[in-house]
Amino acid sequence: MMHRVVRDSNLFQSIYLVHNMYNCSTFFSSLSFQEKKDQKLSLSESIARTRTWDRSEAVWKANARRLAEMVAMDMEPYSLVEPPGFKHFVNGLQPKFEVPGRHWLTDTAIPELYDDIRRQIKADLTEAQWISFTTDIWTANYTNVSFMSLPAHWISPAFERKMAVLHIQEFSESHSAENIASRLRAMLSEWDANANSFFLLPLRQSSTSY
Repeated sequence: MMHRVVRDSNLFQSIYLVHNMYNCSTFFSSLSFQEKKDQKLSLSESIARTRTWDRSEAVWKANARRLAEMVAMDMEPYSLVEPPGFKHFVNGLQPKFEVPGRHWLTDTAIPELYDDIRRQIKADLTEAQWISFTTDIWTANYTNVSFMSLPAHWISPAFERKMAVLHIQEFSESHSAENIASRLRAMLSEWDANANSFFLLPLRQSSTSY
């Protein structure tokens, strides 16, 4: 017996609740318009059309990289890749691309993306004649945990303004000048930077928390 959908509720969610044992991807695929075929496909053509890309193939790696970049740029949760609706959407765009799981993001994709961007930033900093640093210390609401950031600003050889946040770290010790200076030296050392060669190092402590 078909249940009545509750008024003002989300239709797709209602379908899922009523048919919670039903394969959602199969259900929505049955609603899709199918392209008419003028002739039958050969066996090899049918296999080629339904085969998904292997993860060792360059085309899969390129699309998976774009997925990781989207998660990083938009600050999406790693669980984004898990819901059936997202997989159904991606399958409609490219059926040959198998969406990787969240563990692929946490264990492989995001660490590789971080390493690549870090190498690029270090190369850019090496080419900069002068580098300016700013820093900020703030306390997050509800957790009472303090953090310290270290953005870098420089002009490229092509006279383009560049900026990168090199660090955001928890700062649990006292906010004394000695502790701040010690933490800054530790942060800069990870980027092979000599603290005596910097042009500017303004410092302020934020009184607002967020």
